[in-house]
Amino acid sequence: MPLLAPPLPARGQCLYEVRVIEGPYGGGSARGINSAGHVVGYDLDVGYVWTSETGAVALDLPPDETSSRAYDINDAGQIVGFGTHNGNE
Repeated sequence: MPLLAPPLPARGQCLYEVRVIEGPYGGGSARGINSAGHVVGYDLDVGYVWTSETGAVALDLPPDETSSRAYDINDAGQIVGFGTHNGNE
């Protein structure tokens, strides 16, 4: 007969709430998060930023860019990633 132990009491508080979020086109990949809970990623080769207030918002592409990906965001809201310009990354 296996021995069963009582569950351990919780110690501490939850730091993050886990959510399923979608990019601006209904899918995507979340890649970075800052301490304010702002998430960046990409969906169909378009970078986005997600907040609980706005949901996912596609990032504007610079002129002549055809795609972008957002990989991280710092606490100042600066986003790092890459884009494709005329087929070149």
